[in-house]
Amino acid sequence: MTYRQHMADLAAALARVITTPHPIPAADLDHALLGYQATLDLARHVHRDLTGSSQRATPRLISEAERNPIGLLGRLLHDVPRIHTDSAITVLDCPVNSAAGRDWSQVARHAVLAATTWQTSDPTSRPTGSHARAELADLAALTQGVLATTDTLTASLDHTGRRDQAAQVRHVRASGLAIAAELTQRHTTTHPTPAPAELVGPDAARVLVPRVPHDVPEALRRLATQLRGTTSITPRDVELIAQTTAGTAHHASQTLARTGIPADTAIAGMLRQHAELFARATDTTRRLAALDPSDPKPVLQTQALHQHLAAARRAVMLPPTDVARAIAAELPDLTGALDHLTRRQLDQGRWLTPTEGNGPWTWAPAHRVDHEPRIARHIRAATDHIHAPGAREVLPKPARGASIALRPRQILDAALDAAQSHQQHPRGAARRTAGRHR
Repeated sequence: MTYRQHMADLAAALARVITTPHPIPAADLDHALLGYQATLDLARHVHRDLTGSSQRATPRLISEAERNPIGLLGRLLHDVPRIHTDSAITVLDCPVNSAAGRDWSQVARHAVLAATTWQTSDPTSRPTGSHARAELADLAALTQGVLATTDTLTASLDHTGRRDQAAQVRHVRASGLAIAAELTQRHTTTHPTPAPAELVGPDAARVLVPRVPHDVPEALRRLATQLRGTTSITPRDVELIAQTTAGTAHHASQTLARTGIPADTAIAGMLRQHAELFARATDTTRRLAALDPSDPKPVLQTQALHQHLAAARRAVMLPPTDVARAIAAELPDLTGALDHLTRRQLDQGRWLTPTEGNGPWTWAPAHRVDHEPRIARHIRAATDHIHAPGAREVLPKPARGASIALRPRQILDAALDAAQSHQQHPRGAARRTAGRHR
């Protein structure tokens, strides 16, 4: 599962805990404490990475909550005392004995996994700008949600004689954390709320050797990630990537041209044109050289794709229709990454070309001799083509895991509103519930 999926499932499990506040049996209290602690740990880690703040809170800062609620939230999260529990593996390996225990176990599990997925993600894929503000609003909602469980959790801890831990939980609520979370959510909530973007995991930059056709879209996705993550590539290897991309696009177009579905026919035409534009980059780098060798990862990934394509052609095998569509969906991102890397090599003077009239061994930065070498022109043309408004209307969107309909903040806001309404009108809420079940 992805970070976004774990965050959505964490919010849903915490919402169940909030809206059904059952006493927690003694045997399940470790699950509840782990869920409580792991959620606050997750909020602290992600907040720190988004803001760079990890200082301790002071009375002066608390008095300035209205001015800097985001900073105060981070400082108060940093000060949350550790509640002693067994390790997550030990606790989650124990069976649960109640509905409340099952919900808290899910809170713990998804909080731990979300934190692990965040920490192992590519930092460059983490949210920035308005997306970071939306992420902070989600963290504030998670903090408010876990603090809303204080009464039920402390009552169960007191009932079983675990008064020291109950006192620690009460201390967290009394620290001002709830106020900081509420102010942070007001400060960071934007309209419309941006859709959450998925993080790039540690496997995203590893070379994938396609064994079956269904591996090809993921291999293209990894190649784009590798290109964005590198600083050095030679002109000859850019030409190799362009040739392989052209062959892959043309191969997919042959499948889609045969389905008889108008949308597939349009995609096939787009892929053929894209392949033709990339094919023009062939034999355009003879007078170009690089200061540094290529990063091996994108080169190895391209060679693996080329070998798979060559084997499929020898066997006269076309990719299945769903694979061809997925290939089409990945090409805009890959093309843009290749174009951006090519421009960087030229702008930074990493590619050289021989100068005229100064002898055969005199070289100069390529962009000074020819502002836009032929290979760069052809890649830019392919990029403009596949990113044109007409292409965006035709090409399918790439699959990036399960679609998340609601952000954690939206899930938890609804749960907190429902819990507050039940506390204010318990009898009316009971009558409404009974009426729904008649």
